[in-house]
Amino acid sequence: MPDIWGGALAEVGIVQGGNTAAVLAVAATQDETLSQYLATAAALYGFDGTDLRRLLSTTAGLLRNTPQGSNEALADGVSNTIVAEQADGANALGYRAFPHLSNATTWDRSYNNHEPTLLASALRSSNTNTPVQTNYNAKGVVLFMNITARTVGASPLAALTIQAVDPIGASGENLLVAPNFTPTIDTHIFICFPGVGAVITGTYGANIRSLGALPIPRSWSCLIQHQADITNLTYSLAASYIL
Repeated sequence: MPDIWGGALAEVGIVQGGNTAAVLAVAATQDETLSQYLATAAALYGFDGTDLRRLLSTTAGLLRNTPQGSNEALADGVSNTIVAEQADGANALGYRAFPHLSNATTWDRSYNNHEPTLLASALRSSNTNTPVQTNYNAKGVVLFMNITARTVGASPLAALTIQAVDPIGASGENLLVAPNFTPTIDTHIFICFPGVGAVITGTYGANIRSLGALPIPRSWSCLIQHQADITNLTYSLAASYIL
């Protein structure tokens, strides 16, 4: 079998819009030792559904690209924009730098554990609902109610309820109703996570007011109630999502 050698061609047949996957120019000659020379040229191509088109690079050798649609920041609720076919010499590769998940209408970022503020610290003299929250991909949540001041009577009682929001009617339905607790100046903790149960060793922290073995839906909220003997409370409410 003759040896195969790489050679160089003065002219190659790679063209934009070629309709064959074998974009190759070959010239074979023989020398006095009957060794066979094979000259080839190759390029990286992408298929546009009809033809093969070259993936372009800058003069520095970097692959040209453009984010989906435009130079947009990562966000939730974005459309699944497809970049139109680009002319030779223009940016040719569209992408999103981080994974997105479909919510059946638009696309959201894939979240890690994160910690939003549901209610900023303020004095409140009546029952309070949080804004509706969007849970992107967590199973459960830990809530932190931080009470920093209070005006109360001899036997004050408060309560916190986690509500699931109906996707159609948008009404809040009780998901986890925590028992009444004494609203001391402290951080009060509420946990809602599927499968949570009794501890095997040790004890729960003294500030845990409620444990619920339930998942958190995509849309949810909280209701904080002044059940008895409360004039006002100053508090914040924060959440820590758990995947």
